[in-house]
Formats: sequence, C-alpha cells, structure tokens
Amino acid sequence: MRKETGFACITIIITAMLFIGCSSDGGGGTNPPVNQPPTVTITSSTPDSIYFNDSIEFTWQGDDSDGSIDKYFAGLDGVLIETTQTSAQYSGFNMGEDHTFSVYAVDNDGAESSEETVDFAVYPYAPEIQLLAYGEGVTDDDNDGYWTEFNVRWAPDVPTGSAVDLRLVVMIRPSYGSSAEIADSSDLITRNPGDEDTLTFTLPIISKDMYDLKVELHNVSGDNLQTIDYEAETSLTQIGLEQFDGFNAWFDDAWTDNAVDVNGDDYYESIEVWWDADASLDRGSVKVNIYERDSTGAERYLNEYWLYEVEGTGDQDAKSFNIIAGITFDDYDYRLVLLDEDDNLLDELDYGEDPDLMDIPLGNSGSLHTQTQAINTLK
Repeated sequence: MRKETGFACITIIITAMLFIGCSSDGGGGTNPPVNQPPTVTITSSTPDSIYFNDSIEFTWQGDDSDGSIDKYFAGLDGVLIETTQTSAQYSGFNMGEDHTFSVYAVDNDGAESSEETVDFAVYPYAPEIQLLAYGEGVTDDDNDGYWTEFNVRWAPDVPTGSAVDLRLVVMIRPSYGSSAEIADSSDLITRNPGDEDTLTFTLPIISKDMYDLKVELHNVSGDNLQTIDYEAETSLTQIGLEQFDGFNAWFDDAWTDNAVDVNGDDYYESIEVWWDADASLDRGSVKVNIYERDSTGAERYLNEYWLYEVEGTGDQDAKSFNIIAGITFDDYDYRLVLLDEDDNLLDELDYGEDPDLMDIPLGNSGSLHTQTQAINTLK
C-alpha cells in the first residue's frame, strides 16, 4: 500500500510540472506585456475670462511610461487638429463667448490618452484702459521761473493680456482762461501693462504763463478711449510754472497823446493816456485808476480800466485809455494807480513823476467844450 501511494504522488507532481512548462500560446514562449496608454497634462495657467481682443495660449506635456509620444490632438470646442507641438495660441474672439480647449496624446503604439480640457469665457464688454498722466518741468532757458519745455508722462493701465496700440493727444491752454488751444499728439505706440512713456512739449512763443493740459487716449482707429480734462488732474494744471510766489505788477511806462480835435481849433475833445503794466511771475488781472489835476491842484477821478489781463514784461501790454475833456481852460497832469482784483495797491505813477503825463494842454482860447462824459469828483 505505501509503494502504490508513493508512486501516485510522484506521477501527479511530474504532470503538474509539465503543465506549467507549456506556453499559453502553444509555441513554448511567454505572453508579451500589454501596452500602457500615454498621459497628457495641461501646464499653462490660463485666466477664466479674457477680453475679446486678447489672445490666449495653452501649453501641455505628454508622458508614455513604456514608449514615446507620437503626436497630439488639440483645439477649441471639439475641433482638434493633429500636432507635434506642445503649445497653441488662439485669438479673434467675440464678446460674450464661451470656449473649451481640449488636448489628448497618442503614443508610438497608437494608444490614446484621456482628454484634458480647460474652459474659459470672453467678457461681454470691451476693456477699459485707464490713463495716468502728469507733467514735470524740463527747461527754463531765460531763468524767469517759467518752463519753456516740459514733459508729459503717461502710463495707460492696459488690462488686456496682449499689446495694444495707443496714441496720446495733448492739448495746451493758457491758464488765464484764453480759448486758445494748442494740440499735439504722439505716434502710435504699442502698449503693454505697466509701460510708461515720456513726451516732451515745447511751449509756444508766449510762454510767460501757467498752462493747463488736457490729454486724450486714442486707439488705432482714432476713437477716444479716455479724457483727462483741463484742471481735472492737478499734476497737469499750471505746468508752465517752476514756482509761483503770487502775482506782482508794476507800471513800466505811461504817456499821453493827442486824440481828437473835432473842430480843428486846437482844442482837444479828448486825449489818450497810454500805460503799460508788467507782471511777474504770472499773467493776472489788474485795474488802473486814472486821476486828473489842474493848475489849482484840484483833482478829479476820471475812470478805471477794469479788469485788464497783464502778461509778463514788455511793451506788448500797453493800452490806451480815452479821456474826454471837461474843462479846457487849463493844463492838466495825471496820476495812475495800479490795483489788483482785490483793490490792493500794486504800483502808482504820481503827479509830476513822469514828464510825459504833465502839462497836457486842453485849450487856451477861453472857449468851453461840451462835456461828453461824466466826471466824478474825488472825495
């Protein structure tokens, strides 16, 4: 019994070993390994939303543990195009759209990865480009405290992800309120977020004044994207001055001249008093009071020139004032008083101070001309 049992055990073991040694394909070899599919990962960090004139770029990378990547299929909204690249850029969107980017990999054995996707939206409105600008002086060639050239620095806040072409238009206006306006503009400049440019402007010939600036930001089509109006930004106001110590004025000269002799009898119906007030440091408004004195010393207040704009220094500010003769039996001289808008005394030409204002003959034959303008007696 033991011998029979032992023989049976040995037979079973040998049969099992023979069975194990047989190949699964009947050819005596082992089964080949199963191909593993590749993987793909989107590596770019893209925004959830972009502006319609932006472009958007996607990057990705593939991996195949048992082979190599042969190609990719990538594209927008299900339209995938074969490529061997690992990046793609898209543009030309319309406002308010939604899109999906997709990509998958194919390895050298034809196996495909799972598809990776990223969703993004296009804002339903255009980007608002904010303009920052300020002025600074450059040169003061004649050392009078006024800038003859100055810079305008501008730094548009460009919220788009791609470059934008912009133009800066600068309008210059004298700060004393003149309607005169000088415009200049830059060339189209490609802007990126955070860029800053400096433009240098030379003031016009009349430069003894403060200037206000108005700036506009235009796009490539000439559309006005943003405006900083006159005096809306303090850094663009009164850019013409290096410093401002207040308005001062004085008489530079004054004289009288013959005016009208209506009847040709050597009697003047009126005379003209010319005066020139100079201003420093800025243009300002002044009032000139004119007084008349005859040979007895009696003084009359004639009139006032109110308000006269005075700019800088020079004879270009000379103005005439017509005086109608009231009493023609004497010689007269004059004094002029220069006041500011608040009636503060700025300067004065007193009687006898200027020979050109003394002993003006109004008549010598005893005839009396009709008074044609009211004369107020100085109290």
